[in-house]
Amino acid sequence: MTTSDNPEEVPPGTPGAGEDLCRRCAGRGHVDGKTCPECDGSGKVIAPIGGA
Repeated sequence: MTTSDNPEEVPPGTPGAGEDLCRRCAGRGHVDGKTCPECDGSGKVIAPIGGA
């Protein structure tokens, strides 16, 4: 289960989900000089695709 504050993030392996850029850091992996708490610095999240 995800612990992110991102309401669109879903657990890996969820049918109809795929990798997407993190909205909070815009894929950079950091916010205000710190590791992004949404994606843990990866710049990516697993999110529903196509209304999944």
